[in-house]
Amino acid sequence: MISTSVLVLLVALPVEAASAWSIDSSFSKNPVRQEETITITVTFTNEDDNQMKLKSLGIHFDWQATDYYYFFVKDDSIPLASGQSTTKTVSVKLDKDTVTIGTHSYYFYCSYDLQDGWFDSWNSYTGQSTTLSDLKVLERDKDGDGVGDSDDAFPDDPTEIKDTDKDGVGDNKDAFPNDSTETKDSDKDGVGDNKDAFPNDPAETKDSDRDGVGDKSDAFPNDPTEQKDSDGDGVGDKSDAFPDDSTETKDSDKDGYGDNKDKYPNDPKRWEAGDIAGTGSAVGSYAMIGGIIIVIVIVLVIALIFMKKRKKSIVQPTFPQPQYQPPTQQPSPSPVPPQTPPIPPQQPPYQPPPQQYIPPSVPPQAPPPQQPMAQPYQPMQPQPVPPPPVQYPQQPVQPHYPPQQPPQYPPQTGYR
Repeated sequence: MISTSVLVLLVALPVEAASAWSIDSSFSKNPVRQEETITITVTFTNEDDNQMKLKSLGIHFDWQATDYYYFFVKDDSIPLASGQSTTKTVSVKLDKDTVTIGTHSYYFYCSYDLQDGWFDSWNSYTGQSTTLSDLKVLERDKDGDGVGDSDDAFPDDPTEIKDTDKDGVGDNKDAFPNDSTETKDSDKDGVGDNKDAFPNDPAETKDSDRDGVGDKSDAFPNDPTEQKDSDGDGVGDKSDAFPDDSTETKDSDKDGYGDNKDKYPNDPKRWEAGDIAGTGSAVGSYAMIGGIIIVIVIVLVIALIFMKKRKKSIVQPTFPQPQYQPPTQQPSPSPVPPQTPPIPPQQPPYQPPPQQYIPPSVPPQAPPPQQPMAQPYQPMQPQPVPPPPVQYPQQPVQPHYPPQQPPQYPPQTGYR
């Protein structure tokens, strides 16, 4: 608030009727903008020794026509004793078509009746204050954001003032105020929506091969035909015949075996070393070999059976078996040198049981009784049954074997 104190000395004829008054004024705002309304407050004081009646009080600005005022008091009669004051207000709208931008001057005008001290009568007087130049008028601010319309890129938008990149979006709302090609960043990834291939995905911004998969997620960002490499072998899944095997990528003969492991990469019927052509698989090769072996075994078995049957039809020579012959009175053939039959190894010669043959004329004698001895208990062992007594000759008779002749076989036919 700016207050102005004005002391005016009015001189009117006759000189004896001299009087004085003063005004204190203030504005609700200064500076003020075009199209705004300000309130002016004045306090009028009677500085004369005599009484007065205030009839009119107004203010005149330099943008107004002559004798045109904004009145605080008009056509009234307010009595004021010497030294008494009255306060009045008036509102003024600064029309932009009338009030120009800049500093403006103004003065106050009043009319009153004063009781003449000399003649004790009332005389009418008018006067004006000294001209003041302290009201500053600024450009209109239509949106009331504190910036004049000419300086406001958005005079009707109180939330925006500037548009640095001239893209039509205020700096406050423009995510890229210095980039006229971008205004929004929906996913807040630092790349404007116009340049962001994935404006709603903060993890992706580019799609170099335009295959719909972002470069960060695309194993082949420059190949629109590939996006994944599951086994990490450098060949995309769509081109990799074995997408889950990092050691294989191609299968030229389409046999299900990768070229690196396939010993016959261009032969769909073979893939392992040693496979027989035309078998269709390594298992087929082994099956063929096994089949051949089985056939050979069957042929051999049949041959053996056939040979057995043939042998049964052939007369087998019989050889005399040596038999024990007791001694007789017949003359023996030419003596044969005594030969001792071989004794089987680790077998003692046959010993007759303790009881020997006793002729019937001699009664058997019982063995002398023996005193029992205390011995640990032993289970009874089965006693061998002695063979019937045999009388052996005084001289051992050697068995006689006829001379052995080589077997005579009938001629065999039909054998190879």
